Amino acid sequence: MMKKDKTNTTPSFVLTLPLDVDQDSQERLNADFFSFWRIYNGLVSISTKKWHQLRKTRRYKALSFAISKAKKGSPERKALYAQRNQLLKEAGFSRTGFDEIVKPLAKHFGVNSAIAQTVAERVWKAWNDFFFGKGKEVHYRRFDAFFSFRGKSNVTGIMCREQNGGFVLQYKDCVIPIILRNANTNTGWYQREALKNRIKYCAILRQWVKNKWKYYVQVILEGQPPIKVDENGVLKHPIGSGNVGLDIGTQTLAVSASDYCDLKVLAPSALAQAKSLVNEISKIQRAMDRSRRATNAKYFNEDGTIKRLRSKHGHKQRREWAYSQNYFKLRSRYRDLNRRHAAIRKQEHYALANELLEYGDTFFIEDMNYKALQKKSKDTKVNTKTGRSRSKNRFGKSLSRCAPAAFVSILKQKVERLGGKLTKVNTFETKASQFDHTDDSYTKKKLSQRFAKLSDGTVVQRDLYSAFLLAHLNKDMKSFSKTSTEKDFPHFLELHKQTANRLKRSTDWLPASVGF
Repeated sequence: MMKKDKTNTTPSFVLTLPLDVDQDSQERLNADFFSFWRIYNGLVSISTKKWHQLRKTRRYKALSFAISKAKKGSPERKALYAQRNQLLKEAGFSRTGFDEIVKPLAKHFGVNSAIAQTVAERVWKAWNDFFFGKGKEVHYRRFDAFFSFRGKSNVTGIMCREQNGGFVLQYKDCVIPIILRNANTNTGWYQREALKNRIKYCAILRQWVKNKWKYYVQVILEGQPPIKVDENGVLKHPIGSGNVGLDIGTQTLAVSASDYCDLKVLAPSALAQAKSLVNEISKIQRAMDRSRRATNAKYFNEDGTIKRLRSKHGHKQRREWAYSQNYFKLRSRYRDLNRRHAAIRKQEHYALANELLEYGDTFFIEDMNYKALQKKSKDTKVNTKTGRSRSKNRFGKSLSRCAPAAFVSILKQKVERLGGKLTKVNTFETKASQFDHTDDSYTKKKLSQRFAKLSDGTVVQRDLYSAFLLAHLNKDMKSFSKTSTEKDFPHFLELHKQTANRLKRSTDWLPASVGF
């Protein structure tokens, strides 16, 4: 398995700061990004060839066959896996093995060996996921998708230093000023408080902003991030007490606490039509597709589908795509819009997480498999009215726009930083969306059914009721407390009614899954 880095043995957090880059430093950074990108793809090429050679050997084939026949979890299978791991290590598939492979590449390109080793570590991590995780293939990187490289410590390679009351980044023979906010502002105070911690190492990051690259330094600091306080030293976002149930969907979040109940849209500004980002992104995607089809007509069939290329001399042919200057302009605009969209979404996730802190300190949320929700449906369904096949797409667009998994990570980080706890419960064991506490029964519902009718005739919004139940879980995290649910349900109904009336009167955009 992948060896644990010594820098990861203590808590750490990241502070991203913009760099004041002049023309000379920009050229140097761009050249080094190109060199490290070449090293990355070179390592992928070398290791892929090694892998193809290894998997064709009789020894590896025999081990793979024996593993497939052995019973899962058996001592025999574990012993076979150990033999396979040793075989991979002998073939050079290890952290130290990749460090040896990268040495001549670092010397050839004239780059810092420590930074080159961190690039090798990234390639090894991809292979580690391929062998031991859920990775399916190790891919090459495009140059415009290679965004960062980092050092191993703050004493060589990339170094952050204090100078004349500020901070600078020392990289090779470049001394690049780091831009800090005014110390009297909240952001400026936070930056200076964070930089009082020990610096583990630094990374240089680039982002495509409008029509050019902008450069940043990511300072990895030891310890915990500073807690924001107001001018009187009082916590800006204090954590409350009590249980909070969260039912998260692809676009919405239902919240239920002792005195609070609401159904919120995740990243509403990122979805809102007023921002026009989503519509503009879709418009540019269509324009890019038209441009690519016009300049590469030979690769498309008359019905608009891409032609399948036949193998030539046993080798798969490659398409040589041609792109117009207008296409590159559209792609530049598309990348910048996606950056802005992600920034808005992240900002709103942090704001929502801060808001939820005041309602409790113990959060319960169902663990969702978002990767499965992204996949297309395997069944082909036909619309009975039109006779056309229904789309197999599921929730890919909603997940990319709202990023619910990112929100859960942000909330978990904030809750645990303030001494609270966020617990992910098994969806298939709790079955909160199917449970009826009035008669302890479980009833499956269609996804389109947004309201639940309980056995006593009460009608409640499905997501809000699930959040209410999650806030009343027993210690086994599988069943719900009968006593507390019956006691708190009348008050929940009052809050539920207030929420329903507020959402019905709202003029903001709401997804169909809200139901009101």
